[in-house]
Amino acid sequence: MILIDTREKRIEHIERYFSQHGIEYRLQKLDTGDYMNTDNPDVIIDRKRNLDECAHNLNSADSSRFWRELRRAHDQQIKLIFLVEHGPQVKCFDDVSKWSSRYSIRITGRRVANEMFKTHVAYGVDWKFCRKQDTAKRILELLGYDSRGDKTESIDARSGEAIRSTD
Repeated sequence: MILIDTREKRIEHIERYFSQHGIEYRLQKLDTGDYMNTDNPDVIIDRKRNLDECAHNLNSADSSRFWRELRRAHDQQIKLIFLVEHGPQVKCFDDVSKWSSRYSIRITGRRVANEMFKTHVAYGVDWKFCRKQDTAKRILELLGYDSRGDKTESIDARSGEAIRSTD
């Protein structure tokens, strides 16, 4: 079963996909991240709507909540994966470095990419990118489900190795 944090907003497209594919899910307050597979609670996904949200989380004056979440996941040996819905033009850090914010001229894509890379090195978080229409499918893949919604394998938070489901 997939748990979805109750504070997660604008998830109709994800709930619709889960329902259409017979994925069991429940809304529940999560201390870290937004999505968790109850069969492997050591891997958690935190969804970001776009790079502007990432830039705000990484660099704003009120980013302390974001950094506390990173430290908490790291201290609890949780593999935290940020899934950024930004569209087909952003697939990696290099693409992020070329990005320009529509809202802020003070933040550059290079700075955002550098901060993302720092979190990867310091806390072991991963950054994945997708189109909004692919978000639900990517969440399932990252949490150990195949395209039909069947369990396959997920990631062991401590070793980073794939774990096969016994179901």
